[in-house]
Amino acid sequence: MGSSAEIVAEGKAAGNRGSITLPAAVGILLAMLATLLCPVTAFAKWDGGHDVIGCTGASRTWYFAEGCTRAGFSEWICLMNPGDSAASASLEYMLGSGETMQKSYTLAPGSRTTVDVGADVGFGQDVSVRIKSSSPIIAERPMYFNYKGAWTGGHDVMGAQAPAETYYFAEGTCRPGFDPYICVQNPSSKAAKVRITYMLGNGARKETELTVGKHSRSTVTVKEALGEADDSAHDFSAKVETTNGTSIIAERPMYFAYLPMVEWTLSAAGDVNLGGDVVPILLSNGFAYPWSLVSDLLRSTTLTFANLECAISNRGEPVPGKAFTFRGPPDGLAPMRDAGVDVVSQANNHARDFGGLALTDSLGYLDAYSIAHCGAGADFASAHAPAFLNANGLRVAFLAYNDIGYDGWPGWQGGPGYPGIADAANTGQIAADIAAAESQSDLVVASFHWGTERKYTPDQRQRDLACLAVDSGADLVLGHHPHVIQGFEFYQGRLIAYSMGNFVFSPGSEEGHYTILTQFEMDSNGFRSAKIYPVYISSGRPQVMGGAEATSLLSRLAGLSAELGTQMTVSNGVATIP
Repeated sequence: MGSSAEIVAEGKAAGNRGSITLPAAVGILLAMLATLLCPVTAFAKWDGGHDVIGCTGASRTWYFAEGCTRAGFSEWICLMNPGDSAASASLEYMLGSGETMQKSYTLAPGSRTTVDVGADVGFGQDVSVRIKSSSPIIAERPMYFNYKGAWTGGHDVMGAQAPAETYYFAEGTCRPGFDPYICVQNPSSKAAKVRITYMLGNGARKETELTVGKHSRSTVTVKEALGEADDSAHDFSAKVETTNGTSIIAERPMYFAYLPMVEWTLSAAGDVNLGGDVVPILLSNGFAYPWSLVSDLLRSTTLTFANLECAISNRGEPVPGKAFTFRGPPDGLAPMRDAGVDVVSQANNHARDFGGLALTDSLGYLDAYSIAHCGAGADFASAHAPAFLNANGLRVAFLAYNDIGYDGWPGWQGGPGYPGIADAANTGQIAADIAAAESQSDLVVASFHWGTERKYTPDQRQRDLACLAVDSGADLVLGHHPHVIQGFEFYQGRLIAYSMGNFVFSPGSEEGHYTILTQFEMDSNGFRSAKIYPVYISSGRPQVMGGAEATSLLSRLAGLSAELGTQMTVSNGVATIP
């Protein structure tokens, strides 16, 4: 219970305000060490790969059409001398500018030599190369890149042993997230006339022509010819041929961000309390009753998150002197799961209302009902461990922290052998947790129990913690506890929901009945858009509102968000961002 083991849920039908302290750095190092020591369960965040078929024979001449030493590219040429005597290799670099450069290397017998192309030709170049050797050798060109500062990876090819007049490429696409190029090297002493015939996925054809100067290289940006769209008309094969009898080398590099094509959705709700005044409602109406009017919405998204503001147990005693103590029946969890809730935070000021025994019971029941949880655990490590969930193939980490006091009761944070929560006072640990989670997942969602009850604007403390989370690697920040809604804010391109209000709850004030359900559209880069539904809670049961009252609530939320610099549109009974 409360372990760091991975939980996988299948998908359903402006300024730096934070800082990473020494404890954060130590935490990051410990997380890295844990990853190295646990290769079976650790997630290796590899950014690319390449693969080639080996050549079957050595040659005195090799050609490479593609090559780049621009910012973000690291190009190498690996030379193998399989012979028993030394070989001399001359590299003729042909730049996009038409300039040529010569470099020579001596290759020891039975050895490998690595050439740093950037060191040879300087940086900021597009470059092809012809290699001539005094005896047969092998040449291969690996290249690693951070394309446009966003797409990282590498590719690798064996060189061509001779130029030709015609080349064919079966694969190619101009769909969003893919940037294909055709690189043409002309090693001859006269200009090459080149025709490219694109054969499209919809059966159409398109031709373009270009001239490549002697001893030069040209780069064709395929999207300039074909455009970009997510349809078969923008998948292509290509035939590259010369029309004036010259011979060339042609390559088709393609850079891509494949995961941004993966889209997913997240429903996020505020406080869910299955204890207190909600218990009689459950016993009278059934445990599925609170979810009956919102389950279709919750199940419509890939994942659903909520803050579970109570212990789930039949054991334990209420903390003496605490004004409000909440404990819900375990039978309430199956309907919550069936309504669509996939992951909950237990990092709040009610997790230990009935002591450590009830908290560990809660963790066990959540595990038994296949509801992921974060922010509380049987000890410090498990309280700070992320819950990992599968969102259409993306690995999403959820972390949660509590920043609210316990009516004078200290010591609720998890410790060695002590069940508890992840406390937001330890900002260095927050930074370390999020950084470690980022290294093990595609996206990180950080949740905070924070703020001031019945206050519609975030405290500075909330804003500082949110910025710390984003600066540490969080892609989305979700807040709860004030029992009323607060606005949305962007920081460093990441969205912060400061308070999502109540959800399944028996509010202690009239304003606490008015709340929201937010559905986020996401991809592997994070936030894309949000749709916010107005909700009213009646007898512990949330339901989507309509009419003038709904518009009024959303208009108020839009105003609160505008004060934080976030534009929100209210139309047809919902609010949207952007």
